Formats: sequence, C-alpha cells, structure tokens
Amino acid sequence: MRKIDTSVEKLICDDYRAGIISVKTIAAKYGVNACTVLAIRLRNNIPERIQARKCNRIPVNERYFENIDTEDKAYWLGFIAGDGCVDKKHETLTLDLGIIDKDHLQLFLNCIESDHIIRTRNRVNKVTGNAYQTCCVAIYRAPLIDDLIKHGVGPNKSKELSISPTIPKELISHFIRGIVD
Repeated sequence: MRKIDTSVEKLICDDYRAGIISVKTIAAKYGVNACTVLAIRLRNNIPERIQARKCNRIPVNERYFENIDTEDKAYWLGFIAGDGCVDKKHETLTLDLGIIDKDHLQLFLNCIESDHIIRTRNRVNKVTGNAYQTCCVAIYRAPLIDDLIKHGVGPNKSKELSISPTIPKELISHFIRGIVD
C-alpha cells in the first residue's frame, strides 16, 4: 500500500464519518482502493457505519406499495420494475437515473412522502470513456422492499419480470407505462 498523505487521510476519515457517500466513491475520489479506505478507518479507530440505521431516520411511507390501488402506485411500481434495483439482502431500493430525470425522481419521492436527498454523481461510460452525471437515491426499508417483491419486483426482475396478479386489471396500463418511462 502506498503512503497516504496525512491531510488526505483526514479527508477520507471525514468523508467516511459523514456517511453520505459510499466507501467505493470515497476510494475513487482520493485515488485509492476500497480496502485502503477501510484500513484508514480501522487505523483511526472510526466505528463501522451502519448505513441502513442512519437512513431509517429519514421519513418515508414504507407501506406505499402495500396495495396497488391507484394509478400512481401502479405507475411507480412499473417504473421501479424498469429502472430500480431492489436488494432484499440489504433491504434497499436504489434508483439511479440520468441527471435529466432528477425532477422525475423527486416526483417519486413526493409520492412516497420521503425526505430522502437525491444525490448526483459523475460516472464514466466504460465502453466510450465519456463522462456523464446521474442522480440517485437509496431507500433502506424492509417493509417497502417486501411489498415490492410481493408485487413481483425483486432482485432478478430483468429475468423474471411479469405482470403480477396483485395489480388490478384496470391499473395494468399504468404499470406498463411506468416500465416504458
């Protein structure tokens, strides 16, 4: 491991303590690998952060998808089926969209009565090398994830996606519109 300047190490510690960006993002920001970030955390006696606990304090209607009984719920269920990432193990819903869709992501947060902050980040297309910005939000809520999975939106949705029988027939068109959007 190369020697890390003490001022850089302090910045890495500050970013880790803040808990806003991932270890992987911190590593990329300072040109080190994730293991180095974790080694610095240990060396500085910083307790491991439990991201889900911190995020559980952010208000959200975690039972929004309990029953799909409105056009909006059907639409957002389809939208998540098309563009979301549902992680049962970490009880996380992640939406990572192009920066142009930031307002649309805010509409979703408004519907689920959430105060989550939309983060922006810079990414690089691995094929073309072109840089672009995305906006993303991660919501850590077991009931929300359980309800999404109950309606057929789960970790392997791209391989198993189908219209769930839990969606009323009159709302299926809104579900499909969400997938297409």
